[in-house]
Amino acid sequence: MIEIIQSPDNNRVIADANETLVVLKSTSGNEYYIQLDIFVNDSLFTSRSISKDNNGLGTFNFAHFYEDYFNITLPASSNNGFVEHNELKKKIHFIAYEKPIQGLIATSQITSPEFYIIKSSVPFDFTDTQMAPLFIPALEQHLPKTGQIRIPFYAPKETTTNITIVTDANETLYNSTFLHTVSGVTSFSYTFLSNAIPQFCPYITVTLTNGEQLIKLVYHIISAPKYEPKKIMVLNNVGLFLPVYILGVLEDVRKLEPNAFLNTEDNEETYEVLEEVNYTLNSGYQSTETKALNLFVAKSIDVRFFINNKWVRVSAGTKKIEHFRDNTYIYEDALQFKVVKTTFGDSEESYLVAPNLQDISVSENVNTTIKVHKSLFENALNDSPVTKLRLSSGTLNGIYGWEDNNGNYQEIFNPNDATPFQEVILDFETFQFLVYYPDTNASGDPLDTVLFSLRNSYIYSNQANLELIVNGTAGNQPPTIITESPITVGVNQSGNGSKQIEASITDPENNTLAIVWEALNNAPITFDDTTIAEPEITVNGVDVLEQYQIKVTATDTDNNLISERVINVNTSNYMVSNAQQFDANRSTSQDRFYNISFAGGEPGKAMTLLTDAYFDNNESYAIVDVDGGTNQKLVTSSYRKTTKEFLFDAKGEVNFVLKLRDELSNNLNDVRLRITDLDEGMYTDPNNSELIIR
Repeated sequence: MIEIIQSPDNNRVIADANETLVVLKSTSGNEYYIQLDIFVNDSLFTSRSISKDNNGLGTFNFAHFYEDYFNITLPASSNNGFVEHNELKKKIHFIAYEKPIQGLIATSQITSPEFYIIKSSVPFDFTDTQMAPLFIPALEQHLPKTGQIRIPFYAPKETTTNITIVTDANETLYNSTFLHTVSGVTSFSYTFLSNAIPQFCPYITVTLTNGEQLIKLVYHIISAPKYEPKKIMVLNNVGLFLPVYILGVLEDVRKLEPNAFLNTEDNEETYEVLEEVNYTLNSGYQSTETKALNLFVAKSIDVRFFINNKWVRVSAGTKKIEHFRDNTYIYEDALQFKVVKTTFGDSEESYLVAPNLQDISVSENVNTTIKVHKSLFENALNDSPVTKLRLSSGTLNGIYGWEDNNGNYQEIFNPNDATPFQEVILDFETFQFLVYYPDTNASGDPLDTVLFSLRNSYIYSNQANLELIVNGTAGNQPPTIITESPITVGVNQSGNGSKQIEASITDPENNTLAIVWEALNNAPITFDDTTIAEPEITVNGVDVLEQYQIKVTATDTDNNLISERVINVNTSNYMVSNAQQFDANRSTSQDRFYNISFAGGEPGKAMTLLTDAYFDNNESYAIVDVDGGTNQKLVTSSYRKTTKEFLFDAKGEVNFVLKLRDELSNNLNDVRLRITDLDEGMYTDPNNSELIIR
């Protein structure tokens, strides 16, 4: 038995860097351990094995759990007003399993409440029930008359925040109220026009009010400065770039540093030249707010300085200058910025930014296959080369898959299949087309949408939409009949058996249908109801391995349009079942061995086995000890659906060993084994059709 002792409550918000302990209790003894599957925005993010103490308690700390995965960008511009930053908040839940050390099947499990994490690089006092400032540089700052302010704060959902901007004479420059639809990080941005602030206004006051909470900031207006104010963009600890203005004179010191080596003739050869640029901003007002800003900038994890008409990422620090003076000021604190250029690019170029991906729309007429060429994906990305295509959603109204350079088609998702969608990553070098088969007579704008992203040489882009548009409508169509054929009915020694038919019989225009099932050629087959789409058929006193025929007729009674389908019915007493057994003696921390068995087949005939898995680069699996000890590797990495054919031996069995390898000794993902095809005369046990290896 497993239970949650401590966890964030439902819909509560926590800060990423704060200590957040989850405590779980397993009551089944030392032979069991705890596995924690953690989901981010409803997708599995990671699985962790957790050890227990003598009381059966296991803990997991969410501190700094998700920090590196928030997408932080430097905004080119910012509109005036409030913005809720949902990109800086992630929905979290986890499922805790109690599992035996020598097995894979969980004996119990429990699901946590859903809670949220907001980004934070350092711990801070935080409660999610009231507004709070989020790492504002200083409560008093300098501001040019055409400067920009950006104020980050946390606010609970369904509360309102009012902001006012007033002059020293209490003249209102701005007044607005905002309703927060979600709990999380919000920012207020405002860029002043040249005539917005009165000419002789020494300062403005910005006040934000939410319930009983208040944030008040004072901006001293810069007028007629000796040196132009320097705007610096600084990343604060919740992931927002904030503008900061520093007064002072800028020193620019450049130097070249050649690096050389001795060749075989002992002559010195230069292989690179480092160009180091040091910028020193001497800020000399000696005010409290200036000192606070200097410290805030120096400690920031990301500082951008406007150099040569572009924002460059720099390293920042402070230094003390004792005797630097000009005709007006004496300087003590100085901000230093450094940019180093090498043959490998400067600091800005080495800073990875996710490439921008645009939506794609393709269209075809009704009942026409849509093929999306790889060039359309390349054109949608503002970067090259494209190395990976990641598909992150299924379809509702059609089947889709992909085609490689050799014209081989591989199905990715069929909404009519019970198998849930799993994310797919394709190598772009071998990918040629995405192929979409819309449902018969279906149309829509779009009919289906697939979420996708592309990777350049280093990083994935944002997610975009592939809109699959099917135009027009077909004329009045006859009924559609979809059913398996042949149907195999398992019979006993007396030749008796029954089976439920799986079929879909519909009219494209939803007109009234009349359905009639019948046996052909006096076949010994009866129906429990001949007028429904999925009757149960029964055979009595038949021989094994016989084939009969039945027919279904569907009539659109409004338009007298008729569809017919003849279906073969086979009888068999060869029902194939499966079993698995974990081999503890052969298994190690990296390799797990499973004895796999399929029984009940007809000797000498074949079955086709589909393997379905998603593995990381350090994980693989292989079928071993088959055909005299061959080692047939089926999957090495990424998402694969691979098929392999086996022959039943003289006992009607297929036996082999499945080896799962994990070089990092972590938990492996599932491997699913499913029979997709059997030679005529055999059928699959409907209650035992799939093996899941965990």
